[in-house]
Amino acid sequence: CAQADWLSASRLPWPLASQTSSIFQNMSIKNNFVMVGIGSLILLSQAHASQSFDIGGIRLGSSAVEAQSAASAMNSKLTFSELKRREDGKVMGVSGTEAGAFPKDSVKIFFDEQNATWFVHRSQRYAEGSRPSREGVFVALKEKFGEPTFSNTTDLLSGNASWHFDRSGKIYKGPLGKAPCSGTDSMGRGTPPSTFPEHCGTFIQATWNFANKEKMVDELGVTIHESSRMYDTLKRVQDKSNSAKREALEAERSKSVKPKI
Repeated sequence: CAQADWLSASRLPWPLASQTSSIFQNMSIKNNFVMVGIGSLILLSQAHASQSFDIGGIRLGSSAVEAQSAASAMNSKLTFSELKRREDGKVMGVSGTEAGAFPKDSVKIFFDEQNATWFVHRSQRYAEGSRPSREGVFVALKEKFGEPTFSNTTDLLSGNASWHFDRSGKIYKGPLGKAPCSGTDSMGRGTPPSTFPEHCGTFIQATWNFANKEKMVDELGVTIHESSRMYDTLKRVQDKSNSAKREALEAERSKSVKPKI
């Protein structure tokens, strides 16, 4: 799998450029996978069997303006900066962070070429006296997203859970090896995935840390992304490029060039 050269803070080299050649330097489709080189704990709502998930009101599929407005409503202390593509400076997302060396709250939101939100990540830190319990975190996550596909709540220092939804919005229950969104985990703090499986609809991931003697949660990170949106976008671009290459080859063959010997 080709890996994206992701940049932090204000510069993001997301490969969906206006020139398809720059995309295909770092993208391929193999084995039905698109591979690209590329306050509150959580607001509670009823779990959905659809692609309309949200974190703190920042909803997948919402416009760039709607997403940033929702983030501001979620936490008015956030200061926003644009995430730009390296080649041309196009804004591909926003990052919102509270002040401080170790922000209590931060969010990253990425948009597709139609300025629709496809990726949201939120990270929260809790000070002593306001920390949720491990059990409270897991209950809140299940109330928000439903029963997870996979979870680990027995580790001594951290916990995690993930939700795999196929393209029809159905939650997956089964072995990890056949999970529709395997390989789409967010790498690091708010870094989008580099692989988009064909059958993945929406993927949700949560991790929480409690590396303290009281075993109270001092940090929580939640990520949601609509993998199917990116798969379809990238496949359309690749199909168009492949078609152009075939037409160019056919045109070359039609010339019936004879070498001079």
